[in-house]
Amino acid sequence: VLMAPQVPGLRILRLAKNGQVVKKGEDVIQFDTATMEQNLYTRNNSVKSAQGSLEQQIAQEKDDDVNYALSKMIATYTLENAKLTASQAEVLSKIAGEQDRIAVGVADGALAQQKSQLNAMWVGDEATILQSREQVANTLKNRDLALTYLGQMEIKAPTDGNVNILQNFRATGTFGQGGAPPFKEGDNAWAGAAIAEIPDVSQ
Repeated sequence: VLMAPQVPGLRILRLAKNGQVVKKGEDVIQFDTATMEQNLYTRNNSVKSAQGSLEQQIAQEKDDDVNYALSKMIATYTLENAKLTASQAEVLSKIAGEQDRIAVGVADGALAQQKSQLNAMWVGDEATILQSREQVANTLKNRDLALTYLGQMEIKAPTDGNVNILQNFRATGTFGQGGAPPFKEGDNAWAGAAIAEIPDVSQ
């Protein structure tokens, strides 16, 4: 028995004639691939878009790392310079020394803020990249599924024999009736529908 694949939206494009003699490997049923090809095209574009977005975010993370590392280095230098100046407070006036100690506090706060921003940036970038990687994985999975569907649009004869076209029990107005017409080209088919058979006449 030749059955429709587990694919949504099937429509029979070509179908062997009832009683037709076929050889093993010859096409018996061909489904319309137009929708599947469009679906594959769309999913390929989704993969390219997701991969491009991921690459852009990775590049942005590298830029952020460089920029924040530079800001941290400047803040560290400012703090160390303020400490050096403050260490000379003993030979400076009391007011000047107090100003230098304030400057150390300000520089120390600025460095702490830079570290906090850097950590927040790392966490945010990593979360965004992880999400993008998952998006790429999902689009690849959907693309592969579309390829699998497209590869099931032809059903070939598993053996030599005569084709017997089976009844379409879902034909308009005949659902569940015994006198349903046989499948024909242009009919819609559902997943797992028995469309034709090649009886084993050797027994």
